[in-house]
Amino acid sequence: MTAARLILLAVATAFQPVTVATQSSSTLPLSPPSIQSISPYWPPVIQRWNDLIVVHAQEQGLDPDLVAAVIRQESDGYTWAGSEAGAVGLMQVMPLPDRPPAGELIRPDVNIAWGTRILSRMIRRADGDLLTGLAAYIGGWNRASHRLPRRQAALIVDAYVRAIAVRQGLSQDSVRDWIVLLECQADGRTSRFNVIEAGSRAVSRPVAITDLAAVWPESRRPVSTVVHSYQDDEGAGVTRLWLIRPVLP
Repeated sequence: MTAARLILLAVATAFQPVTVATQSSSTLPLSPPSIQSISPYWPPVIQRWNDLIVVHAQEQGLDPDLVAAVIRQESDGYTWAGSEAGAVGLMQVMPLPDRPPAGELIRPDVNIAWGTRILSRMIRRADGDLLTGLAAYIGGWNRASHRLPRRQAALIVDAYVRAIAVRQGLSQDSVRDWIVLLECQADGRTSRFNVIEAGSRAVSRPVAITDLAAVWPESRRPVSTVVHSYQDDEGAGVTRLWLIRPVLP
């Protein structure tokens, strides 16, 4: 994505991605759509893990295409992939004391089960900030603000956005310059919005609700998907991703 090239003041008056309202946790849509297969965007090396991705992603309230994007970045779909730090398998899970040993984590089903569990926890801890949640998944919380994890997180978001586009019947390159807007609702709070800006040090920048326009033409509806959702004894929340075609001045 080249969102850094976008001038928010020029486009903020050109769209209304969602009707903004404070909702109670009981009224939030708390699960991604029932997606039975990952996007056709992904190559065969990722497609072969479709069933495992879909099952475990939906168990953790994640969009399966986000999980596919993590696998593509972390292991390129190869189960034998490993890192110098000791991470193993499709989602490069670290065999820490509270997790299975490396020999077990190398199994695709075990690896994706643990990887999606960790990813869901990271996004939730990041309060819906997808870029920070992904960077924390890659490098740990103490390195979530560092350049390399954030750059890798931006690459995951880029692939994820392309997969969403293809899933919606668009060309993967057609959304290259679209705005990537995240909306997070949790525990009855009013929606919060962030724009992801790519680059060597990718960032998520907050956008005030008052900066979102009142009208979005029907002919230019944004593309959207539920990225992550949860509901448990501690609360409920949902993160949506909106792809919005910029209106050039």
